[in-house]
Amino acid sequence: MRAQGRLQWSALLLAPWLATTALAEAVTIPAARDNTLFEDAAGALSNGAGPVLYAGNNGQDLARRGLVMFDVAAALPAGALIEQATLTLHVSNAPNTTLRAFALHRVLESWGEGTSSTTSGSGVAATTDDATWIHRRWPDALWSDAGGTFVATASGLCQVGDVGFYSWTDSRMADDIRAWLVDPASNQGWLLLGDEATLNTARRFDSRESATSENRPTLVVQFSRNVGVPPEASPAGISLGRATPNPTQGRTAVTFELSRPGHARLEVRDLAGRQIAVLVDAWLSAGRHSAVWQSAGAASGIYFLCLTSQHHEVVARPVIRLK
Repeated sequence: MRAQGRLQWSALLLAPWLATTALAEAVTIPAARDNTLFEDAAGALSNGAGPVLYAGNNGQDLARRGLVMFDVAAALPAGALIEQATLTLHVSNAPNTTLRAFALHRVLESWGEGTSSTTSGSGVAATTDDATWIHRRWPDALWSDAGGTFVATASGLCQVGDVGFYSWTDSRMADDIRAWLVDPASNQGWLLLGDEATLNTARRFDSRESATSENRPTLVVQFSRNVGVPPEASPAGISLGRATPNPTQGRTAVTFELSRPGHARLEVRDLAGRQIAVLVDAWLSAGRHSAVWQSAGAASGIYFLCLTSQHHEVVARPVIRLK
């Protein structure tokens, strides 16, 4: 009887998964805005319309920070399930070939792109609406923090050396995009932060205004969407997104939504229905929430993220764990 019960549990969870067809797609998104913050107490320098942007520390011990934003809400279809994101930038000039860490940080305040333009690493006089070291939009709107207001934890990291193409890919970048799709007004892009503690670490990157189109910043977003499953297939008022990455070898993230406040429980179960982990067990507000499963201690196989609320039945999503 126990074996039969386990088979019934597996069949219950697998049925909606097998009935759903996921279409894997990818879209390449060009930058909608970019700029450089040149360290300058007066906030007089920018490069809004220039063909290049900078990040790192120059030879005069002054920092440069790049800004880049992509309009993901306009480029992705409604209901897109974000699987992976990759930002690619081209370095057109470097002082040396030493690899340096360049991190992406999610920007928290709006910023502008004026008509200032130069290829110089020293910047040029800011124009109306330009972002500068102290201004979000020159000459009146200020950053809450000089040098840009951004999330302290990096969304992505890449080692950058000599001239060439470099790519940033991280699950936290995908998390940022999911958040921007929920609230497009919060999308202020990423700040590119280099090694600012060492002289001559600055790199010159091609911007969206580069004359060489293939060198311009691009964001490739891989996503999927379900077809052939009517909306009533999931309980009204509760939804569970796809786990990403999936398959996973460690960390996987998932978002879920509640139409009204209440108690929610998100568990990881195996094919036999045994509880492996509890990710959420709390009273939550209505809206979108997220959770992470650190699966390092789990064996290879198929697992299910199972979401229940006090108002609705269980909703499940499969996760494949690889060693």
